[in-house]
Amino acid sequence: MYGSKFIPKQKTMFIKYLSVFLMAMVKFALAPPLAYGVQIGFLGAFLLTLSGFMTTVLVMSFFGEKIRIWYKNRPSQKNKVKKVFSKQKRFLVRVWKRTGIWGIALLTPILLSPLGGSGIAVALGVPKERIIFTMFVSGILWGLTFCLFLEFGTSFL
Repeated sequence: MYGSKFIPKQKTMFIKYLSVFLMAMVKFALAPPLAYGVQIGFLGAFLLTLSGFMTTVLVMSFFGEKIRIWYKNRPSQKNKVKKVFSKQKRFLVRVWKRTGIWGIALLTPILLSPLGGSGIAVALGVPKERIIFTMFVSGILWGLTFCLFLEFGTSFL
């Protein structure tokens, strides 16, 4: 409802853009459908999705190690017994050994979250510049794939 007497048009557009940006920060794959649902065009959806994704990647690249140490040393985590070998950890180790950072980066938007993928890369000791570059390429590829599908592929369904 644009330009209603209670909410001006600019505010509703800002809320739509912000919601897509924040969704991309948390779960990349859900941001393009959200953008499509709130009627943001192809270019806007792509740019908001990529910028939200890369914001999380940048924050995790520069502060990920500090966040990991803080999370590990929280009082609720100190006495917790963790599974050493879970199915998810085994899968990620297999991906890492076979494909390296490129495998993690390409799986981040669809299987992991931006927080998870960049956090794993930081924990594995990948240099910041490499994390940022590979995640940027992955974000462009998956962002274009999702946005193009929603722009043109939905007419075939």
